[in-house]
Amino acid sequence: MAFTTHNQSSPYVSPWTVRFRLKLLVWEYCWLLFCAWTPKPLNAWRLLWLRAFGARLSGVPFVHQRARIAMPWNLEMRHRACLGDRANAYSLGEICVEEDATVAQEAYLCTGTHDFASPTLALQTAPIVIGARAFVGARVRPAGRDGGCRFRDWRVLRGHTRRAAPHDQRRQPVPGAPATRMNLPLVNETHPDAATLRVALDRFYQTSPNYGGYVAPSDQSQCWRFVVPKIEAIVRRKGSCRALEIGAGRTGFRQFYSARALHFAVQDVTGLNADYLRTQADEVFIGDLPTVTGRYDVIFSTFVFEHVTNPRATLELAWQMVEPGGALFLFCPRYDVPFYLPPSFDHRPALVRWLTAIYLLGRRAWTALGGPPAFLVTTDPSVFHREWARDRDAIHLVSLFDLRAFARGRGPLTRYALRSGSVKDWVVKNLLQINAVIEKPDTASPSLA
Repeated sequence: MAFTTHNQSSPYVSPWTVRFRLKLLVWEYCWLLFCAWTPKPLNAWRLLWLRAFGARLSGVPFVHQRARIAMPWNLEMRHRACLGDRANAYSLGEICVEEDATVAQEAYLCTGTHDFASPTLALQTAPIVIGARAFVGARVRPAGRDGGCRFRDWRVLRGHTRRAAPHDQRRQPVPGAPATRMNLPLVNETHPDAATLRVALDRFYQTSPNYGGYVAPSDQSQCWRFVVPKIEAIVRRKGSCRALEIGAGRTGFRQFYSARALHFAVQDVTGLNADYLRTQADEVFIGDLPTVTGRYDVIFSTFVFEHVTNPRATLELAWQMVEPGGALFLFCPRYDVPFYLPPSFDHRPALVRWLTAIYLLGRRAWTALGGPPAFLVTTDPSVFHREWARDRDAIHLVSLFDLRAFARGRGPLTRYALRSGSVKDWVVKNLLQINAVIEKPDTASPSLA
């Protein structure tokens, strides 16, 4: 494990950019305001914040409220790993605390040093790995010619090390232990609960004939009027256009626009609308998005994205199906406005809703500052507890910041303003709603050559 040397122009200049230091400041204030004061039993709440800032946590580790973590995105903790009271994970480099390992009170894990042979005293970092069932009660830093530090089945007591007993009486890690069960049911799509939720929602949709999307044709003409100009531009350029509507339901798009040059395909997750869709589209796909075949010039969805349990995978797949020079349109509620939660939280106590809103403020700020998109999903929507009402099945907390992060490096994201008749109407249609398109650059364009 070799040292990583960071660029520094002088000993008095930070190796971190201003943007990076701003991220560090946001993290430090979030931990201070939302975690440092919490009682010991609120471990799940602290893990939630660590995950939000990029920590890789598996199973149910424990992090004391007075533990210090310099850069959570460089921290990995596994099932029943522990950071004790006032333990300091100075994670300028990677730190991994494996299953059942304990970093005890006031232990100091330092991944950073300096190149003292360099006139700039450049920062050097190296990883630290605390092996399974190890106990660290000392201060640890990178050492040796190659850098890095690794503890494997050792206990460190009062600065001395000894091999752990072969029949360690501590509880063994649970193979394949699930990720943390949080009081706030927010996960990303890789969590096992997201797959369970998908099965439950599919069962709900297939057994609920009175669900709003199955009763009357959908008229989303205020959104479709932004899609049509793109279709017409492609028809003028190519002579025809292939368009796909995701989660079509009982779409009325064909009545809104019915040019002969348009090949219109639709996708829906349930067969309850299949007969209707066959009268509206040239091609019908029943099932999840991977059942769709072919490439399309225009892909659009209206009020669907908030209902998917795998938003990142859905976006990735839809983007792959968009032809160069094409576009992906998304119209859906926006749940990153401070303290605005979907009706899927209606059954939650006020305290849980408030804590969720506070958490989302910090998580959205992290993404806005350049952190990774979250694509958060709630695993226990109110549609399972109360009668169906609009968006009680809105499980994906759609964020414009997540979409912008996804679009970064792929194509420009443009927002649209829907027509409104009053201030309240404008707030609902434009502030609390995402009306956007991500356009895929045309690789054949001379300007991109």
